[in-house]
Amino acid sequence: MTEQIAGTGSYSTQASAPSKVRRSPHVAELAAGVPGEGSFIRSSDQVEVSSMATYLSKLSQLPPIRGELVASVRAQIEAGTYETPEKLDFALGELSRELAE
Repeated sequence: MTEQIAGTGSYSTQASAPSKVRRSPHVAELAAGVPGEGSFIRSSDQVEVSSMATYLSKLSQLPPIRGELVASVRAQIEAGTYETPEKLDFALGELSRELAE
């Protein structure tokens, strides 16, 4: 039997003969709860994540880059006004606190 579906062409709707499914005796034993020679244990699925994927995942969790701040700092560095004694003292204080922990 062939059936026409509007605008899509002809398709056969004939049923094919049912295929036979063979089960191994081990599957039958497991289904019946009877452990036998062929019983097996299903292993769980595993996923391995590459180091690059881990890195990219961490990278995607970082806050967005503040372009205006980066541009401002670059301009200060080029002008020679970025490093001030106050900033150096602050940075050294933070570094010494981190090393003491």
